[in-house]
Amino acid sequence: MRITHVISGLTKGGAERVVVELANIAVEKGHEVTVLAAWPVDPAMMQDQLHPGVGIKFIGATRKKAYLNLIPWIFRNRKWIGSNDVLHCHLTYGAVFGTFVFVVLRKIFRYKKPAVVETNHAVGMPIPPFNRWVHSRMLLFRDGVVFMARDAYWNGFMDKHPGLRSALIVNGIRIPKQDSSAEQHQQFRQKMGVKENCRYLVGTVSMLRPERKPWLYISLLQ
Repeated sequence: MRITHVISGLTKGGAERVVVELANIAVEKGHEVTVLAAWPVDPAMMQDQLHPGVGIKFIGATRKKAYLNLIPWIFRNRKWIGSNDVLHCHLTYGAVFGTFVFVVLRKIFRYKKPAVVETNHAVGMPIPPFNRWVHSRMLLFRDGVVFMARDAYWNGFMDKHPGLRSALIVNGIRIPKQDSSAEQHQQFRQKMGVKENCRYLVGTVSMLRPERKPWLYISLLQ
């Protein structure tokens, strides 16, 4: 199967981590995988963690050029896009890209492929109502949607559109469950420097953006 993930850039963030993990798992299973990033960033941020077998393409040299070049890029590369079995969209740039592919290639040019799916990474986030409404309209041009969580708005949206296939995958990726003994748990805690009386462990703190209210972490970590 030929799979392409579309995302703005491989920076440090939760969605970017999901893209890398999904791409790596798929290529290890024998699939042909490409990450299509809107613009390049420092490879040390996330790109270097991609499996060597994962292809990487960029739409523009800068953020501005990536947006200006989006539609022309789709037309120039429509045969390559149509050769993919799955186009997996992430974040706003990926959502816009996927919508144009669905409307232009699938509906107007009658391409049979690719199937356009999206992982909604913004569930539960304080997004302006208009932006969220626009996102919901774009989701109507999908063959399937993955939600990382549930909230009232998106529950209501899916109830109104029962024909749109959807699934709940917490954190955006399913990790095979691994059984481990109490001794292994203890060894891991010691290795990570987790104290015996520690009640809570924060595994990761994502990108510190104002809309995510990062100052709330201060009281948690004091």
